[in-house]
Amino acid sequence: MGSNLVDPDAAPPLHPTDPRGVAAVAGGGFLGTIARYGVDQGWTARPHHFPLATFAINVSGSLVLAMLLVIILERPRVPRYLRPLLGTGVLGGWTTMSTFAVDTSTLGRHGHLVVAACYVAATLAASLLAAAIGARVALRWAYRPRTSPRGPG
Repeated sequence: MGSNLVDPDAAPPLHPTDPRGVAAVAGGGFLGTIARYGVDQGWTARPHHFPLATFAINVSGSLVLAMLLVIILERPRVPRYLRPLLGTGVLGGWTTMSTFAVDTSTLGRHGHLVVAACYVAATLAASLLAAAIGARVALRWAYRPRTSPRGPG
């Protein structure tokens, strides 16, 4: 019997060829990618300037992914396909490390080394901070007191 290093009581991980898992990742990836494309089209970057759209996308992805993972790990009975759908699929399609790398490389190749360095430092710092904030918010939500639907008494 395999072991789950994160939570021994958790359901076994999905098999990579599980058709429902593959569909969850593919469908989520489609939605995340379409959303990112919409943001990129609506928030065009000026050449050789700080790529704000990609920065905002990656930082927001870090925030939401941290929240999602905390909720999945801390709340019982989370649907089995939620993580592949939202984490790997939607947020994998939403965030874009490849565009981050291309933006950084392009800025550097065109002599904008200070902007490239600021972009890398700001993205890493803001993404880590966003993940910490997201995890903290999700932990507070996961352990909030529950109230009865009938009210007091």
